[in-house]
Amino acid sequence: MSKIIQMQEAFRSLQNLKQICSYNREMIDCPTRCLIHQEARIWLIESGRATVKIQEQKFELSTGNVVSILPWQMTEVIQVHESLRYDIIVYNYEYFNHIIKSLYNIDNESFCLTGLLKKNMVLSVPEEKNQNFRNIVFNIQEEMGMECLLRERGNDATPYVINQVVALILEIIRWGEYRQRISERENREIVKSDIFSYIFGHLNEKITLKQLSNLFYMSESTVSAYITQTTGLSFFDLLNEMRVVRTLDFLAYTDLNLEELAEILGFVDSAHISRVFMARTGLKVSEYRKIYGIVNELSRIKISEENYQIVSCIYRNYEKPLTAKIIADQFHISVKEVNRILLYFVEMNFTEFLNDIRVNRARQLLIKTQRSILEIALEVGYLNEKTLTRNFLKKFAMTPGQFRNNTLEKILWEKTKVSES
Repeated sequence: MSKIIQMQEAFRSLQNLKQICSYNREMIDCPTRCLIHQEARIWLIESGRATVKIQEQKFELSTGNVVSILPWQMTEVIQVHESLRYDIIVYNYEYFNHIIKSLYNIDNESFCLTGLLKKNMVLSVPEEKNQNFRNIVFNIQEEMGMECLLRERGNDATPYVINQVVALILEIIRWGEYRQRISERENREIVKSDIFSYIFGHLNEKITLKQLSNLFYMSESTVSAYITQTTGLSFFDLLNEMRVVRTLDFLAYTDLNLEELAEILGFVDSAHISRVFMARTGLKVSEYRKIYGIVNELSRIKISEENYQIVSCIYRNYEKPLTAKIIADQFHISVKEVNRILLYFVEMNFTEFLNDIRVNRARQLLIKTQRSILEIALEVGYLNEKTLTRNFLKKFAMTPGQFRNNTLEKILWEKTKVSES
Protein backbone atom coordinates (compact mmCIF):
# COMPACT_ATOMS: atom_id res chain seq x y z
CA MET A 1 0.00 0.00 0.00
CA SER A 2 1.39 3.38 -0.98
CA LYS A 3 2.17 5.93 1.74
CA ILE A 4 -0.35 8.77 2.05
CA ILE A 5 1.28 12.18 1.88
CA GLN A 6 0.13 14.85 4.31
CA MET A 7 -1.63 17.88 2.81
CA GLN A 8 -1.16 21.38 4.14
CA GLU A 9 -4.25 23.42 5.00
CA ALA A 10 -5.71 25.52 2.16
CA PHE A 11 -5.67 28.82 4.04
CA ARG A 12 -3.49 31.86 3.61
CA SER A 13 -4.38 33.14 7.08
CA LEU A 14 -5.95 31.66 10.20
CA GLN A 15 -7.05 35.16 11.25
CA ASN A 16 -9.00 35.84 8.06
CA LEU A 17 -9.94 32.84 5.95
CA LYS A 18 -10.78 35.11 3.00
CA GLN A 19 -7.34 36.71 2.98
CA ILE A 20 -5.63 36.41 -0.43
CA CYS A 21 -2.09 36.45 0.98
CA SER A 22 -0.17 36.46 4.24
CA TYR A 23 3.34 37.01 5.57
CA ASN A 24 5.18 34.93 8.15
CA ARG A 25 8.61 33.86 9.34
CA GLU A 26 9.46 30.20 9.78
CA MET A 27 12.39 28.03 10.79
CA ILE A 28 13.23 24.42 9.98
CA ASP A 29 15.89 22.73 12.13
CA CYS A 30 15.29 19.06 11.33
CA PRO A 31 14.15 16.92 8.38
CA THR A 32 10.41 16.90 7.61
CA ARG A 33 7.94 14.53 6.05
CA CYS A 34 6.83 15.03 2.47
CA LEU A 35 4.09 17.64 2.29
CA ILE A 36 1.57 18.63 -0.40
CA HIS A 37 0.92 22.37 -0.48
CA GLN A 38 -2.61 23.39 -1.40
CA GLU A 39 -1.61 27.06 -1.60
CA ALA A 40 1.19 28.78 -3.50
CA ARG A 41 4.04 30.18 -1.47
CA ILE A 42 7.36 31.96 -1.83
CA TRP A 43 10.28 31.49 0.54
CA LEU A 44 13.09 34.01 0.88
CA ILE A 45 15.92 32.20 2.66
CA GLU A 46 17.48 34.45 5.33
CA SER A 47 20.06 32.03 6.72
CA GLY A 48 20.99 28.37 7.09
CA ARG A 49 21.59 25.42 4.77
CA ALA A 50 19.37 22.45 3.97
CA THR A 51 18.80 19.78 1.34
CA VAL A 52 15.22 19.93 0.09
CA LYS A 53 13.19 17.97 -2.44
CA ILE A 54 10.65 19.91 -4.50
CA GLN A 55 8.66 17.84 -6.98
CA GLU A 56 11.21 15.02 -6.69
CA GLN A 57 14.07 17.39 -7.59
CA LYS A 58 16.82 17.82 -5.01
CA PHE A 59 18.04 21.35 -4.16
CA GLU A 60 20.66 22.70 -1.77
CA LEU A 61 19.10 25.75 -0.13
CA SER A 62 21.15 28.50 1.50
CA THR A 63 21.13 32.21 2.24
CA GLY A 64 19.79 34.29 -0.65
CA ASN A 65 17.79 31.53 -2.35
CA VAL A 66 14.28 32.35 -3.49
CA VAL A 67 11.91 29.38 -3.59
CA SER A 68 8.60 29.39 -5.47
CA ILE A 69 6.12 26.60 -4.75
CA LEU A 70 2.87 26.24 -6.70
CA PRO A 71 -0.41 24.70 -5.51
CA TRP A 72 -0.31 20.92 -5.24
CA GLN A 73 3.44 20.71 -5.43
CA MET A 74 5.30 18.57 -2.91
CA THR A 75 8.25 19.45 -0.70
CA GLU A 76 10.38 17.43 1.71
CA VAL A 77 13.31 18.61 3.81
CA ILE A 78 15.81 15.75 3.60
CA GLN A 79 18.68 17.13 5.65
CA VAL A 80 19.33 20.29 7.68
CA HIS A 81 22.98 21.35 7.87
CA GLU A 82 22.24 24.66 9.63
CA SER A 83 18.81 25.77 10.86
CA LEU A 84 16.93 27.19 7.88
CA ARG A 85 15.26 30.55 8.55
CA TYR A 86 13.11 32.16 5.91
CA ASP A 87 10.36 34.68 5.16
CA ILE A 88 7.27 33.14 3.60
CA ILE A 89 4.53 34.69 1.51
CA VAL A 90 1.47 32.44 1.04
CA TYR A 91 -0.86 33.63 -1.71
CA ASN A 92 -3.96 32.72 -3.70
CA TYR A 93 -2.43 31.56 -6.98
CA GLU A 94 -5.59 31.73 -9.10
CA TYR A 95 -6.27 35.29 -8.00
CA PHE A 96 -2.79 36.58 -8.81
CA ASN A 97 -2.60 34.58 -12.03
CA HIS A 98 -5.75 36.40 -13.16
CA ILE A 99 -4.42 39.80 -12.00
CA ILE A 100 -1.16 39.45 -13.91
CA LYS A 101 -2.77 38.21 -17.11
CA SER A 102 -5.60 40.74 -17.17
CA LEU A 103 -4.01 43.92 -15.81
CA TYR A 104 -0.26 43.66 -16.30
CA ASN A 105 -0.07 41.88 -19.64
CA ILE A 106 -0.60 45.10 -21.63
CA ASP A 107 0.14 43.73 -25.09
CA ASN A 108 -1.78 40.46 -24.59
CA GLU A 109 1.38 38.43 -25.04
CA SER A 110 0.90 34.69 -24.79
CA PHE A 111 2.54 33.29 -21.69
CA CYS A 112 1.92 30.60 -19.09
CA LEU A 113 2.55 31.81 -15.55
CA THR A 114 2.51 28.25 -14.18
CA GLY A 115 5.16 27.15 -16.68
CA LEU A 116 7.37 30.15 -15.94
CA LEU A 117 7.26 29.57 -12.17
CA LYS A 118 7.83 25.83 -12.57
CA LYS A 119 11.07 26.60 -14.41
CA ASN A 120 12.19 28.80 -11.53
CA MET A 121 11.36 26.78 -8.41
CA VAL A 122 14.68 27.68 -6.77
CA LEU A 123 16.73 30.74 -7.67
CA SER A 124 20.21 31.54 -6.44
CA VAL A 125 20.33 35.33 -6.30
CA PRO A 126 23.51 37.37 -5.60
CA GLU A 127 23.39 39.75 -2.63
CA GLU A 128 23.14 42.91 -4.73
CA LYS A 129 20.15 41.50 -6.64
CA ASN A 130 18.64 39.81 -3.59
CA GLN A 131 17.98 43.23 -2.08
CA ASN A 132 15.12 43.73 -4.56
CA PHE A 133 13.38 40.65 -3.16
CA ARG A 134 14.06 41.73 0.43
CA ASN A 135 12.58 45.17 -0.16
CA ILE A 136 9.37 43.74 -1.60
CA VAL A 137 8.98 41.21 1.22
CA PHE A 138 9.64 43.93 3.80
CA ASN A 139 6.90 46.09 2.24
CA ILE A 140 4.43 43.21 2.47
CA GLN A 141 5.42 42.54 6.08
CA GLU A 142 5.00 46.21 7.03
CA GLU A 143 1.51 46.32 5.52
CA MET A 144 0.22 42.87 6.53
CA GLY A 145 1.93 42.18 9.82
CA MET A 146 3.23 38.75 10.80
CA GLU A 147 0.73 35.90 10.74
CA CYS A 148 2.23 34.05 13.71
CA LEU A 149 1.75 37.07 16.03
CA LEU A 150 -2.04 36.70 15.60
CA ARG A 151 -2.62 40.45 15.53
CA GLU A 152 -5.40 41.98 13.51
CA ARG A 153 -4.10 44.27 10.77
CA GLY A 154 -7.30 45.20 8.94
CA ASN A 155 -9.34 43.15 6.51
CA ASP A 156 -8.37 41.94 3.08
CA ALA A 157 -5.01 42.77 1.50
CA THR A 158 -4.79 46.36 0.28
CA PRO A 159 -4.14 47.27 -3.38
CA TYR A 160 -0.61 48.13 -2.27
CA VAL A 161 -0.02 44.60 -0.95
CA ILE A 162 -1.52 43.10 -4.10
CA ASN A 163 0.91 45.11 -6.21
CA GLN A 164 3.82 44.03 -4.03
CA VAL A 165 2.94 40.33 -4.35
CA VAL A 166 2.62 40.76 -8.13
CA ALA A 167 6.02 42.49 -8.13
CA LEU A 168 7.50 39.57 -6.18
CA ILE A 169 6.14 37.00 -8.66
CA LEU A 170 7.35 39.02 -11.66
CA GLU A 171 10.77 39.52 -10.07
CA ILE A 172 11.12 35.72 -9.80
CA ILE A 173 10.26 35.33 -13.50
CA ARG A 174 12.55 38.22 -14.48
CA TRP A 175 15.53 36.88 -12.54
CA GLY A 176 14.89 33.36 -13.85
CA GLU A 177 14.96 34.60 -17.45
CA TYR A 178 18.18 36.50 -16.75
CA ARG A 179 19.76 33.41 -15.23
CA GLN A 180 18.73 31.37 -18.27
CA ARG A 181 20.35 33.87 -20.64
CA ILE A 182 23.56 33.74 -18.61
CA SER A 183 23.51 29.93 -18.64
CA GLU A 184 22.97 29.81 -22.41
CA ARG A 185 25.79 32.25 -22.92
CA GLU A 186 28.18 30.25 -20.73
CA ASN A 187 27.34 26.98 -22.48
CA ARG A 188 27.67 28.40 -25.97
CA GLU A 189 30.87 27.63 -27.83
CA ILE A 190 32.75 30.87 -28.34
CA VAL A 191 34.06 31.50 -31.86
CA LYS A 192 36.32 34.53 -32.19
CA SER A 193 35.21 35.33 -35.70
CA ASP A 194 31.65 35.78 -34.37
CA ILE A 195 32.87 39.11 -33.01
CA PHE A 196 32.56 40.68 -36.47
CA SER A 197 29.06 39.29 -37.04
CA TYR A 198 27.97 40.56 -33.64
CA ILE A 199 29.32 44.07 -34.27
CA PHE A 200 27.66 44.24 -37.69
CA GLY A 201 24.38 43.02 -36.25
CA HIS A 202 24.36 45.68 -33.52
CA LEU A 203 25.67 48.76 -35.30
CA ASN A 204 22.69 50.80 -34.16
CA GLU A 205 23.76 50.31 -30.53
CA LYS A 206 26.60 51.92 -28.59
CA ILE A 207 28.96 48.94 -28.77
CA THR A 208 32.00 48.98 -26.46
CA LEU A 209 35.05 46.78 -25.98
CA LYS A 210 33.79 46.03 -22.47
CA GLN A 211 30.53 44.71 -23.92
CA LEU A 212 32.41 42.44 -26.36
CA SER A 213 34.71 41.32 -23.56
CA ASN A 214 31.75 40.17 -21.45
CA LEU A 215 30.02 38.45 -24.37
CA PHE A 216 33.04 36.56 -25.71
CA TYR A 217 34.87 35.87 -22.42
CA MET A 218 38.06 37.63 -23.44
CA SER A 219 39.79 40.64 -21.96
CA GLU A 220 39.25 43.99 -23.67
CA SER A 221 42.88 44.05 -24.79
CA THR A 222 42.54 40.55 -26.33
CA VAL A 223 39.41 41.57 -28.25
CA SER A 224 41.09 44.74 -29.46
CA ALA A 225 44.26 42.90 -30.51
CA TYR A 226 42.24 40.22 -32.36
CA ILE A 227 40.32 42.85 -34.35
CA THR A 228 43.51 44.70 -35.30
CA GLN A 229 45.46 41.54 -36.20
CA THR A 230 42.57 40.24 -38.33
CA THR A 231 41.46 43.40 -40.13
CA GLY A 232 44.34 45.86 -39.75
CA LEU A 233 41.86 48.28 -38.19
CA SER A 234 41.40 49.42 -34.62
CA PHE A 235 38.10 48.64 -32.91
CA PHE A 236 36.73 52.15 -33.49
CA ASP A 237 37.98 52.25 -37.09
CA LEU A 238 36.21 48.94 -37.74
CA LEU A 239 32.98 50.31 -36.26
CA ASN A 240 33.19 53.37 -38.51
CA GLU A 241 34.02 51.24 -41.55
CA MET A 242 30.98 49.03 -41.03
CA ARG A 243 28.71 52.00 -40.38
CA VAL A 244 29.90 53.82 -43.49
CA VAL A 245 29.08 50.77 -45.62
CA ARG A 246 25.55 50.77 -44.22
CA THR A 247 25.33 54.53 -44.68
CA LEU A 248 26.05 54.27 -48.42
CA ASP A 249 22.85 52.35 -49.09
CA PHE A 250 20.68 54.48 -46.81
CA LEU A 251 21.92 57.62 -48.57
CA ALA A 252 21.17 56.11 -51.94
CA TYR A 253 17.72 54.73 -51.27
CA THR A 254 16.12 57.01 -48.64
CA ASP A 255 15.69 60.70 -47.98
CA LEU A 256 16.43 60.32 -44.27
CA ASN A 257 18.44 63.29 -42.98
CA LEU A 258 21.77 62.96 -41.20
CA GLU A 259 20.34 63.19 -37.69
CA GLU A 260 17.93 60.36 -38.48
CA LEU A 261 20.66 58.25 -40.07
CA ALA A 262 22.97 58.85 -37.12
CA GLU A 263 20.36 57.42 -34.76
CA ILE A 264 19.57 54.38 -36.92
CA LEU A 265 23.22 53.54 -37.63
CA GLY A 266 24.76 54.27 -34.24
CA PHE A 267 26.66 57.50 -34.91
CA VAL A 268 26.79 60.13 -32.18
CA ASP A 269 25.14 62.87 -34.25
CA SER A 270 25.03 64.39 -37.75
CA ALA A 271 28.47 65.98 -37.34
CA HIS A 272 29.94 62.59 -36.47
CA ILE A 273 28.44 60.85 -39.49
CA SER A 274 29.60 63.69 -41.80
CA ARG A 275 33.14 63.58 -40.43
CA VAL A 276 33.49 59.80 -40.64
CA PHE A 277 31.88 59.64 -44.10
CA MET A 278 34.22 62.28 -45.49
CA ALA A 279 37.28 60.54 -44.02
CA ARG A 280 36.30 57.16 -45.49
CA THR A 281 35.00 58.18 -48.94
CA GLY A 282 36.57 61.55 -49.64
CA LEU A 283 33.09 62.90 -50.43
CA LYS A 284 30.59 65.02 -48.60
CA VAL A 285 27.27 63.33 -47.91
CA SER A 286 25.46 65.72 -50.25
CA GLU A 287 27.97 65.01 -53.04
CA TYR A 288 27.58 61.25 -52.66
CA ARG A 289 23.80 61.51 -52.71
CA LYS A 290 23.91 63.60 -55.90
CA ILE A 291 26.32 61.24 -57.71
CA TYR A 292 24.64 58.02 -56.57
CA GLY A 293 21.20 59.40 -57.39
CA ILE A 294 22.23 59.62 -61.05
CA VAL A 295 23.67 56.10 -61.02
CA ASN A 296 20.50 54.79 -59.38
CA GLU A 297 18.31 56.34 -62.07
CA LEU A 298 20.41 54.76 -64.84
CA SER A 299 20.36 51.29 -63.28
CA ARG A 300 16.69 51.59 -62.23
CA ILE A 301 17.17 49.67 -58.99
CA LYS A 302 13.74 49.37 -57.42
CA ILE A 303 13.69 46.38 -55.08
CA SER A 304 16.39 47.59 -52.70
CA GLU A 305 14.95 51.09 -52.75
CA GLU A 306 11.59 49.79 -51.54
CA ASN A 307 13.28 47.95 -48.69
CA TYR A 308 14.86 51.15 -47.46
CA GLN A 309 11.60 53.03 -47.94
CA ILE A 310 9.97 50.61 -45.50
CA VAL A 311 12.54 51.58 -42.88
CA SER A 312 12.00 55.25 -43.66
CA CYS A 313 8.20 54.91 -43.50
CA ILE A 314 8.27 53.39 -40.01
CA TYR A 315 10.83 55.92 -38.82
CA ARG A 316 8.78 58.87 -40.06
CA ASN A 317 5.40 57.60 -38.73
CA TYR A 318 6.37 56.06 -35.39
CA GLU A 319 3.82 58.16 -33.43
CA LYS A 320 0.89 56.73 -35.41
CA PRO A 321 -0.93 53.46 -34.50
CA LEU A 322 1.34 51.39 -36.75
CA THR A 323 1.30 47.61 -37.06
CA ALA A 324 3.33 45.26 -39.21
CA LYS A 325 0.10 44.49 -41.11
CA ILE A 326 -0.41 48.17 -41.98
CA ILE A 327 3.15 48.42 -43.35
CA ALA A 328 2.80 45.12 -45.20
CA ASP A 329 -0.43 46.25 -46.87
CA GLN A 330 1.05 49.63 -47.80
CA PHE A 331 3.99 48.01 -49.59
CA HIS A 332 1.97 45.02 -50.91
CA ILE A 333 4.06 42.39 -49.14
CA SER A 334 3.47 39.94 -46.28
CA VAL A 335 4.08 40.64 -42.59
CA LYS A 336 6.76 37.95 -42.66
CA GLU A 337 8.53 39.82 -45.46
CA VAL A 338 8.35 43.09 -43.51
CA ASN A 339 10.10 41.46 -40.56
CA ARG A 340 12.65 39.77 -42.82
CA ILE A 341 13.55 43.10 -44.45
CA LEU A 342 13.84 44.90 -41.11
CA LEU A 343 15.97 42.15 -39.57
CA TYR A 344 18.37 42.51 -42.48
CA PHE A 345 18.53 46.30 -42.64
CA VAL A 346 18.21 47.41 -39.01
CA GLU A 347 18.80 44.12 -37.13
CA MET A 348 15.37 44.32 -35.46
CA ASN A 349 11.91 43.00 -36.26
CA PHE A 350 8.98 45.41 -36.70
CA THR A 351 7.98 45.55 -33.02
CA GLU A 352 11.56 45.96 -31.82
CA PHE A 353 12.33 48.69 -34.37
CA LEU A 354 9.14 50.65 -33.63
CA ASN A 355 9.72 50.44 -29.87
CA ASP A 356 13.35 51.46 -30.32
CA ILE A 357 12.34 54.63 -32.20
CA ARG A 358 9.59 55.48 -29.73
CA VAL A 359 11.78 54.96 -26.68
CA ASN A 360 14.56 57.09 -28.16
CA ARG A 361 12.06 59.86 -28.88
CA ALA A 362 10.68 59.58 -25.35
CA ARG A 363 14.19 59.90 -23.94
CA GLN A 364 14.69 63.16 -25.85
CA LEU A 365 11.36 64.53 -24.62
CA LEU A 366 12.16 63.58 -21.01
CA ILE A 367 15.31 65.71 -21.23
CA LYS A 368 14.01 68.65 -23.25
CA THR A 369 10.46 69.08 -21.88
CA GLN A 370 8.56 69.09 -18.61
CA ARG A 371 5.69 67.01 -19.98
CA SER A 372 4.38 64.18 -17.84
CA ILE A 373 5.40 60.62 -18.65
CA LEU A 374 1.83 59.85 -19.74
CA GLU A 375 1.85 62.82 -22.14
CA ILE A 376 5.18 61.69 -23.58
CA ALA A 377 3.94 58.10 -23.91
CA LEU A 378 0.92 59.26 -25.91
CA GLU A 379 3.01 61.61 -28.05
CA VAL A 380 5.43 58.90 -29.17
CA GLY A 381 2.63 56.49 -30.06
CA TYR A 382 1.94 54.38 -26.97
CA LEU A 383 -1.58 53.98 -25.61
CA ASN A 384 -0.52 54.26 -21.97
CA GLU A 385 2.34 55.02 -19.60
CA LYS A 386 2.92 51.37 -18.62
CA THR A 387 3.87 50.29 -22.13
CA LEU A 388 6.42 53.11 -22.41
CA THR A 389 7.85 52.23 -18.99
CA ARG A 390 8.18 48.54 -19.86
CA ASN A 391 10.00 49.22 -23.14
CA PHE A 392 12.12 51.96 -21.56
CA LEU A 393 13.22 49.49 -18.88
CA LYS A 394 14.18 46.94 -21.54
CA LYS A 395 16.50 49.37 -23.33
CA PHE A 396 17.88 51.58 -20.56
CA ALA A 397 17.44 49.39 -17.44
CA MET A 398 15.58 52.21 -15.67
CA THR A 399 12.14 53.76 -15.72
CA PRO A 400 11.45 57.05 -17.56
CA GLY A 401 11.06 58.75 -14.17
CA GLN A 402 14.42 57.46 -12.95
CA PHE A 403 16.06 58.52 -16.21
CA ARG A 404 14.65 62.06 -15.95
CA ASN A 405 15.72 62.41 -12.31
CA ASN A 406 19.22 61.07 -13.00
CA THR A 407 19.63 63.39 -15.99
CA LEU A 408 18.44 66.45 -14.05
CA GLU A 409 20.76 65.60 -11.16
CA LYS A 410 23.69 65.26 -13.58
CA ILE A 411 22.89 68.60 -15.25
CA LEU A 412 22.59 70.30 -11.85
CA TRP A 413 25.88 68.77 -10.68
CA GLU A 414 27.68 69.93 -13.85
CA LYS A 415 26.29 73.46 -13.44
CA THR A 416 27.42 73.49 -9.81
CA LYS A 417 30.93 72.40 -10.80
CA VAL A 418 31.12 75.12 -13.45
CA SER A 419 29.97 77.84 -11.04
CA GLU A 420 32.44 76.65 -8.39
CA SER A 421 35.32 76.75 -10.84
